[in-house]
Amino acid sequence: MGESFLRELMHVYSRDGNGYFCMLECYLDDSGTHCTSRAIVWAGIAGHQQYMADFEAAWNARLKAPCENLPAISQFHSAELGAGLGEFAGYSRGARDLTRRNFRKVIVDAGLSFVSFGVSVDDWKEQLAELPILRFMSPEQLVLGQAIMTVCGSAHKNEHVSFQFDKGRSEHVSSIILPAIEESGVAPELVSHGFSSVSQNVGLQAADLVAHETYKYFLEYLESKDSEPDAHLKRLVEDSHDNYVGWLGQEEISKAITSFSSA
Repeated sequence: MGESFLRELMHVYSRDGNGYFCMLECYLDDSGTHCTSRAIVWAGIAGHQQYMADFEAAWNARLKAPCENLPAISQFHSAELGAGLGEFAGYSRGARDLTRRNFRKVIVDAGLSFVSFGVSVDDWKEQLAELPILRFMSPEQLVLGQAIMTVCGSAHKNEHVSFQFDKGRSEHVSSIILPAIEESGVAPELVSHGFSSVSQNVGLQAADLVAHETYKYFLEYLESKDSEPDAHLKRLVEDSHDNYVGWLGQEEISKAITSFSSA
């Protein structure tokens, strides 16, 4: 699928027919922000307030029974699940796949949306010479900003938007959040943000799942634009209520920065 997969995803589907909602909640997490990664991703889940209570209850129930005949876990951690580490040590390959499916379905069944933005670090570096403004930004700043602006742009008029982030990243991302909110055009008083422990916040655990799934695909996409997403990401895309996946290579970086500079 490769490029066609990304083209199909790079648009927003909007919920309609459900009336006015008072709050849009969004939980965002990162992947690939270590210094050696070729791609950086910020991704997560979003949904209106009345959907979140059912989601949280279902996620907590799934933590107690992550997979048939396996004990409860304290939190979902996508990378550890994939590698069979931590609380997932001893899981067979089949049990790991089924556990990932079980948690993915919680997101889908709750009617939540997801958003994910990734950027090529190599393309970013190559653009530095042509776009001097990049010296004052970072690739993470661009993708996190894009994710925040996309969620803000999907909110109904006069609807409050609430963001939650991993408190372990609070010092690093605080300087990115407010400029992105301002750039979105939404009235600042309608947007709030906070930081939570991932172990205590199931929304951030779900964001971790989305970030990890799309990060894996983006790395494969860097190797070959004909690469196909794995079955888990395909089903997440096909079954989720709304989604927006954006990839920023050389051309997209240039367009995004040009738009930002002229705003």
